Amino acid sequence: MRRLLAFLALAPFALSAQAKPLLTPADYGQWQTLGQFRLSPRGDWVGTGISRVNEENELQLRGGPRDTTIIVPYATQPAFSATNAWVGYLVGVSPKGRDSLTAAKKPVRTRLVLRSLAAGTLLTEQAWSERDALLAATIEGEAASGASVQLYDAATSTLKVLATGPSPFRALAWRKGARDLAVLQSRPDPAFRDTAYVVHQFTDVSAACACTPTTLDAKVAVQFPQGMRIAEHRRPVWSADGRTLFVGLRPREPQAAALKKSEEKPSDVEIWHPNDVRMLRQQMAQESADLRRTIVAAWHIAPNHLLPLTTNLMETATILEGGRYVTEADTKPYAWEMKFGRNVTDVYAIDANSGARTKVVTRTAHWYGGNPTGTHVAYGDGRDYWVVELATGRRSNLTASLTRSGKADFVDHDDDHPNPVPHQFAIAGWSRDGATLLVHDTHDVWQLPLGGGAPSRLTNGAAEGISHRLVTFAPFGASVAERSVDLSAPVYFTLTGRRTKASGWARRLANGTVERVA
Repeated sequence: MRRLLAFLALAPFALSAQAKPLLTPADYGQWQTLGQFRLSPRGDWVGTGISRVNEENELQLRGGPRDTTIIVPYATQPAFSATNAWVGYLVGVSPKGRDSLTAAKKPVRTRLVLRSLAAGTLLTEQAWSERDALLAATIEGEAASGASVQLYDAATSTLKVLATGPSPFRALAWRKGARDLAVLQSRPDPAFRDTAYVVHQFTDVSAACACTPTTLDAKVAVQFPQGMRIAEHRRPVWSADGRTLFVGLRPREPQAAALKKSEEKPSDVEIWHPNDVRMLRQQMAQESADLRRTIVAAWHIAPNHLLPLTTNLMETATILEGGRYVTEADTKPYAWEMKFGRNVTDVYAIDANSGARTKVVTRTAHWYGGNPTGTHVAYGDGRDYWVVELATGRRSNLTASLTRSGKADFVDHDDDHPNPVPHQFAIAGWSRDGATLLVHDTHDVWQLPLGGGAPSRLTNGAAEGISHRLVTFAPFGASVAERSVDLSAPVYFTLTGRRTKASGWARRLANGTVERVA
């Protein structure tokens, strides 16, 4: 009897213990910790960071008269305005998106978002004009208030609404040295999985202008490529004369073509195809980046004509400075080399006005792109540096006189990769006017005039066995023009002793004198 009573007394505890769910490895990622919190000046809002093991982090904003909770994925560092009207925070990317960008060797950026605590509107993007004190901003509101593009004139403290609509705006783009503005606006369509965009172009905007935009819309544009959409992944780029806008296109993804979700358990078998240029793991790591690739197209604004320029989503395309030409790599003829890490390519130059394609380089392993004026492109052949004048097709060897006479050697002999083409030093940059190519050899920096003048050294590191490397203070992702070097101003170099490994800094003055500063 005592044993029976003891069993009955313990039975509820045993059943209760069995009913508790067991933790699995999939649950571990959901463990979360509270991060830093920030209180608004009036104390009626609080921002709290939530960190999880699986890095699916978020920012929670809570407060207001209705005790509202706002969750912002991947946001950090909340900051409230002194007036208690706004909160700002940084929004990053998901772990998967970050890994894809890292694998593709692209920068992982965060964006600043400002939110109105009273109205709930978001200032999602802002961009200053280089010409005047004009700030363009995209605003997203609640469903009733929609979205808008607004212009703030800091000189007169005037605010003007340039455009409004039910769908968000993004990717503001000012024309350099002008008051012309471009922006994308989404056009959702339930028949497609993706989102198409239209382009709005404003000319000579100001706080007092009428500012009626010219719009490129795939549904009404003449000769718009069938089955394509304007994609948000490429920010509009202006030509120097303001007559052309470059945008990115991607194929549309109809809902009817979407793969239906299967109830069966996915197979864990990976099939590697021997003809794949990229290994399966590389394809998986770069999947998100691949989905953001676009074909470059030129929108000629006055005739309202869209001209696709590049042909392959998977190839690298570059809009040269000024917008006269676009270059596109073509690695298809060299699939075998690319499969084993030997990155060789043909390069085509495309006329942005006519769409005419010209092969400017065949089978190069050293491609350096265009100069700051967009008139020449440079490449290496494993020994010398070459340039091609795009307007005429004239090809020039800039270093033949140096390498043939033994005055300079531009091959990096410390690089022991087993490539059939010797590894050249990467170029150091371009002069501000685009008329001179700057290159490294083992010890020094050379300037090579494109017009056929004699090459000359900017430094004299060979005499001391010290390597000089040109330093640019341009930000990451800066354009070729922004990274160009003003040789009439002081130029800085890092120093490394080839034997001693000692390091330092040097400065070259406008008169040609090189002085050590550290």
